[in-house]
Amino acid sequence: MSFETLPVQENGELTHVKDLVEADRLESRRRLEFITAKLGQSALVNEMLGEGLDDLLQDSFELAA
Repeated sequence: MSFETLPVQENGELTHVKDLVEADRLESRRRLEFITAKLGQSALVNEMLGEGLDDLLQDSFELAA
């Protein structure tokens, strides 16, 4: 059984759902890095938690597919 990536409409252009999920993941990562930079070394635990959230997001995306 195979699954197709369905295109969705974004800003008047067709974009694949997988691309949107990746863009959202990257934006979340950038925000986490910004917060970590502002808070300093004490935020390293949050960085590790963020990596775990990335894994959960990927797992949920694979389950949705």
